[in-house]
Amino acid sequence: MLDVDHFKNFNDTHGHEAGDRILTLVGQSIKTNIRPNDIGCRYGGEEFVIVMPDTKLDVALKRANQLREYISQQATDYYKGQFGTVTVSCGIAIYPEHGSDSSDLFIKADKALYQAKKNGRNRVEVPTN
Repeated sequence: MLDVDHFKNFNDTHGHEAGDRILTLVGQSIKTNIRPNDIGCRYGGEEFVIVMPDTKLDVALKRANQLREYISQQATDYYKGQFGTVTVSCGIAIYPEHGSDSSDLFIKADKALYQAKKNGRNRVEVPTN
């Protein structure tokens, strides 16, 4: 799971049109950076989910960090810094280490996402339990 950092603040400051532009940029960044067999979608609000079948934890961490950096750079380049730095926080859960079904994995990924927010944002976290 990934979430645009400080999105409500951003949306309130720059307006809904700018917020929509950033959400579109994040969605396009996901589409550009996933494999053909991955599934990327908007989960709700400013949250997105990427399902990466048959992916080991180290690979998922690497890919999430690459995507996080890509989004930040794209937003800065495309909007020439007019919106400041746009970052995302990510939470990763892997089957079967973090859950036995999709519901468990969503819960764990969401908890890891909130841990990333708590630990300073613009980072990737994995469930600790």
